[in-house]
Amino acid sequence: MRPLLAALALGTSALPALAGLTGTLYPGLGYDLIETSPGNYTATGYMYPSMSYTLPNASGGGTASGAAAGVGAAQLSTGTAFLGYRGMVITPAQTYVLGTLGVNSVDGWIPKGSGSSSAQATNANNEVAGTSELYSSDGTMDLGGRAVYYAPGSGEPRMLAVPKGFTDASGVGYMGTSNMSSSGVIIGFGGEVAANGASRVIRWANPTAKGKVLDNVTLGSATGTASWGVAVNAAGDVVGKGNLFNAKGQNLGTVAARWLAGSTAATALQSLPKPLRASHNSSAAAINGAGVSVGSSAKFSDSGASMGDAAVLWPAGATTPTELKGLGHGSDGMGWTYALAINNKGVVSGVGTSFSDSGTNLGQRAIRWAAGSTEPEVLGLLSQAADGGSYSYAFSMNNKGYVVGTANAVGTASGDASDPTALAVHAVVWKPNGTAVDLNKLLPPNSGWQLFSAYSISDTGWITGIGFFQPPGYDVSYSYPRLYSMQISKTD
Repeated sequence: MRPLLAALALGTSALPALAGLTGTLYPGLGYDLIETSPGNYTATGYMYPSMSYTLPNASGGGTASGAAAGVGAAQLSTGTAFLGYRGMVITPAQTYVLGTLGVNSVDGWIPKGSGSSSAQATNANNEVAGTSELYSSDGTMDLGGRAVYYAPGSGEPRMLAVPKGFTDASGVGYMGTSNMSSSGVIIGFGGEVAANGASRVIRWANPTAKGKVLDNVTLGSATGTASWGVAVNAAGDVVGKGNLFNAKGQNLGTVAARWLAGSTAATALQSLPKPLRASHNSSAAAINGAGVSVGSSAKFSDSGASMGDAAVLWPAGATTPTELKGLGHGSDGMGWTYALAINNKGVVSGVGTSFSDSGTNLGQRAIRWAAGSTEPEVLGLLSQAADGGSYSYAFSMNNKGYVVGTANAVGTASGDASDPTALAVHAVVWKPNGTAVDLNKLLPPNSGWQLFSAYSISDTGWITGIGFFQPPGYDVSYSYPRLYSMQISKTD
């Protein structure tokens, strides 16, 4: 059979324009199936792909798609052992693997040669921020994760500066990256040794700068105080969340937070009104170039009853949230809506649970809110069941108003993405007018691919996601998940 580990990622010619779009697919690395005995196969290569654990934020610069690249990670298999995850970058010319900060050299429950790297974000310059396991120079000691940087086109990791207090006396510690801006500002996290490993936000102004540890939302000695940075804009403003404690050291939950560029001070962003004794539960997911942040907050009725979660927006320089309306609520008053991205024009995208007038749950829907508006617009569906049920989810958006995510290709309220023979969920791009385009429709017949997710999109139309790939010469039951990048182009 044809090898699947060739370095070149040849583009797949697209069909004629669909809804004014064409697309060209570039595959990530996959694996070969080797017959070890009649009817028994083992895989050699890259499997179990994953994307960044942090939601992409194209509008702020940090995203899983660069100007002409997609990033992700997959586990490396020798056929007899797994050697950890390896980050990879998918470009039109080639797909290449990101190196690690050493590998294990001792035989044991971790095989020799084991090491891990991952790509968390890239930007318009195709710089990559990631995380790698660090080993001692002789490979006998695992020193934990480190935040790393990869120059454009390079698979060589550059370890970012480790702030004081984030490794123990033996040099063991754990750090990683979360996101990166269009200007090259990198944010990440680290476990503070003196605080029993509690997470702190770290910001690097550039790959050679010292890492600045950002303040927790609550200062002091409260046990378990931690904070997390999720998104960063070109100026270096960071948003995320942190533990909130009162003056008596009582944990009040988590609250959305903002850290302005040039300062380490944390500003707590207010949650929606709540009863005095209720726990906070809010977080910021994205920030645009103007400093406007979006996210979600727990919502309560006037009597103090929980009403689920609501999408919210915090204006630049302000801490009071504006609620973005959702798609109704159940008969119990519960509803769930989340804002996940905001572009530099102020358009917000996200997801919310849709309910009928009688309170029946009709499934999640991809939503958009126009700039300056709190009214939700449901983005187009690929299908809908007779009872109104369907599913769609918007992960990311670019500055031109294109949104990417997933949607049901058959009329059910939920789809099983684990079965390649009956895959219900397809990767989708929504045009600025809200029209849904199934990315599979942009592929030629018999491509061997069925794309089920699209996680990020750059301003130049590069999309990164995961699809099922059917190896040449094998039937569909041998399909496996594989990373891809696709460039879409406007034709109308």
